[in-house]
Parts: sequence; C-alpha cells; structure tokens
Amino acid sequence: SKTYTATAQTNTFTTTGLRGSDTVTSVNGLGNGTNVGTYDDSLSGATGTGLSNYAINYVNSALTIDPARLTVTGDTKDSAYTAIAQTNTYTTNGLLGSDTVTGVTGLATGTDVGTYDDTLSNAQGTGLSNYAINYVNGALTITPAAPPPTPPAPASSGGRSGGGSGSGIAVAAVGAGIAGLIVAIETSPGGWALETPTTLTADTGAAAVGDATLDYVAINEAGTEATVRLHTDKGIIKRTLPLKDGGDGTKHFGISDPNTGEYAELSFKHTTREYFYQESGALNGQAYAVKAHGWLRAGAA
Repeated sequence: SKTYTATAQTNTFTTTGLRGSDTVTSVNGLGNGTNVGTYDDSLSGATGTGLSNYAINYVNSALTIDPARLTVTGDTKDSAYTAIAQTNTYTTNGLLGSDTVTGVTGLATGTDVGTYDDTLSNAQGTGLSNYAINYVNGALTITPAAPPPTPPAPASSGGRSGGGSGSGIAVAAVGAGIAGLIVAIETSPGGWALETPTTLTADTGAAAVGDATLDYVAINEAGTEATVRLHTDKGIIKRTLPLKDGGDGTKHFGISDPNTGEYAELSFKHTTREYFYQESGALNGQAYAVKAHGWLRAGAA
C-alpha cells in the first residue's frame, strides 16, 4: 500500500518467466488513484522486447492508498479581558497539496477572566477524508484587563463654556493607523466621561473609512441608550444604540442589521471604568471594521 500524497499514484508490477534479454517495459490497466481507497488492476497489453514469444498470463492486484497523518492543535493562548466573547485559535500540521482546514468544533470560548479548555473534533475543510486526524487540545486564558492609566491634567475645553448643562469633548491627533481616526466620549453631568482620548484601530477596511473620527459617544444618564457619531471623508454615520443587556455587570449597547451587515456595540463596565467599542459595515461597497478601548471617569467631560 501507499500513503496519500495529494497527487495521483499508480500501482507497480512484477514479471516471472522472461528469458535471455527479453523485457516487459510497461503494462496497461494498472490501478491508479489519488484519494484514499483501493484501485483494482485490469491488466493487459504488456509492451517490451521479445514478447511475441510468450503466452502472457495477467494476474490482477490492487493499489491501496492509506490516509496521511494530520494534526490539529489548539493554541495555548493568553488574551486580555475585553467584555466580549473570545474564541481560541488553532494550527495544523500535515496538510498536503491544496487541502485545507477551515474550521474545527470545540475551540474554547469565554468572556470572563479564566481558563477555557478546548475539546477539539470534527475538522471541516477540503480533502480531509484522506487523513487520519489527531486532535491536540489547547486552552484559552483570559487575563484581567490592564489597569487604567494615570489621568492626565485636564485639557483645555477649546473655548467652550464650563458652566450650564453642556459637556466638553476630548479629541486627539493620531500617529500610526488610520489618519485622524480618534475616539472621544461625551456624557451628561453625573454620567461617565472619557478619561483619555483613544485611537481607533482598523481591523479591516482602512481605505473604506479613510480619514475618519469617532468624535461623539454619549451614554444617557439613565444608562439605557448610547449615541455614536462617526465622521469619515465619505460622510457622517450617526447611530443610536439601545441597551441590549447588563446582567453580567457590563452594559452592552448595540445594533445589528443582518440585511445591511451593519453592526455597532459599546460595552462599559462601571466597576473597572473600562469601555470597548467596535463597529463594522460597508461604505461605498467597501467593508470596514474598527474598534477602540479605554477607560471612563465619573462626571462630565
């Protein structure tokens, strides 16, 4: 038998009874195949030298292709707490040709700080029936989020009045990443305000978003609704995010539209003063996904 190689393989043959310098150089009908399985011979038509002098008897056999070995290994991964569900990743060893593993069942998933073990099985992909698959479980460890930075000295309000019921807004320039893409949060008095300006990062679609700024996020004082405004050089996106849940101690505001693919979520945990924002969608037919992370302080901006 032979082992799967992701390329076509052909059975071989032997001869008995040849005399002198007579030869058999080839024979038709040898078993041939690529995928795991058994391929029978149907031998005939030997070619060579001096073969007209023989009464040739053909004895069929078979080519058997055995599975190759493939290992799917769950990573041993540490990731900081984000208030959003996280899933472990995996690696493969032993894939041949264009065969792929596109997914695997049982990857560890968790949201809160702790260690979550894999229970790997049922890899999905192409060509996997040709492998004997070995699964090696890993684990996802979610570690506490980093402590908030030391608050800077109060920034200038840029000429806005400090009195009345209005709130200021913090903005900052950006170095690397999407040019001009920053986040600032504004709240009503008695609510929560951004501790330091936070740069948005683009997971995908920097070209789609272009020069953009998330310049306004307001959580109403009752904590039941958030408003988000994203300025881009393609236009302004403004969203109202209703409170989805807060039973785990983290308030989640968000929208998700399966028809348009638009998604936005703001998560805030008041015990740690930490917030996470992520948004995805499409502008002018180009997909994008951006996110931000930072800390808030009690009181108006």
